[in-house]
Amino acid sequence: MNNIKIWTFFVLLVTAQLTYGGSFYSAPSSGGSIATSVSIEDKGIYNLVVSVQFLNEPFDKAPYTSEDYEEMINRLNVMWRGVVLKRVLGQSNYKVSDLAGLKQKIDEDIFQLVGEARKKHGVKASAEVVYSIGSFYLVNLNKE
Repeated sequence: MNNIKIWTFFVLLVTAQLTYGGSFYSAPSSGGSIATSVSIEDKGIYNLVVSVQFLNEPFDKAPYTSEDYEEMINRLNVMWRGVVLKRVLGQSNYKVSDLAGLKQKIDEDIFQLVGEARKKHGVKASAEVVYSIGSFYLVNLNKE
């Protein structure tokens, strides 16, 4: 009878630790995407899809566990959408050749947004903020 109690206790202990460990998982990156209509010269109206991902835990994790850093990343995950929309909708008509420059300007705008967010949240300028523009493509809305 004692062996059954010991085994039961051991099984409960192991399963409780596994449940505890799995309940606090956080993804290493977060982000999202937006789609907005753009007019492409001589082609028609397309949806431009842009996605951006921010790395929640940069290479050296120790300095980045502060609440200020986490709050900054959470806010950046929302704020980048407004920056991208403002940049894309700032021009009414694009040429296909303009898209590479547009992506570069979006990257510069997000870089500037990161700098402003660092100051606002009290995160050191040397703190690494890793992000990438993962998707940047057109979806044809014209029925041909």
